[in-house]
Amino acid sequence: MMKVLVINNAMTPYVKAVYDRVVDMGTSVTIVIPESVDSKVVGAGVKQIDSTVDKIKIVKALQKRLWYGKLGLLNLKDIILSESPDIVTLCWPYLLQLFFQPSLRKLLKQTDTKLMIAEIPFMVPPYGNIISYYRKNIFL
Repeated sequence: MMKVLVINNAMTPYVKAVYDRVVDMGTSVTIVIPESVDSKVVGAGVKQIDSTVDKIKIVKALQKRLWYGKLGLLNLKDIILSESPDIVTLCWPYLLQLFFQPSLRKLLKQTDTKLMIAEIPFMVPPYGNIISYYRKNIFL
């Protein structure tokens, strides 16, 4: 069975619905969320699920503003080691840890863990059309 570790900034009903389907298709899903949610990362009024979810394992991680000014998860490496996922999915701002924490990249490489970036696709160009897309949709 494939194991996916999702690093997310909150557990919302729509995230739960998506990963419930993934579990139903035979994949193990663990979602890592911060112990306390920063309102600057999760928008005001976003409904969150705070309890344990039956199909999905939830792990709460320590979160702190790191030296480069963005929030990061302090025990992310330990969680990856203990969960032994096949795939790790990261979102903003936690994907910055890949750049500012080389030991995290080294761990993923040593464990042959695949990496996936998950973002809300606002202003994201279609694959292969980056130049023409941003010429038509100016983004500053």
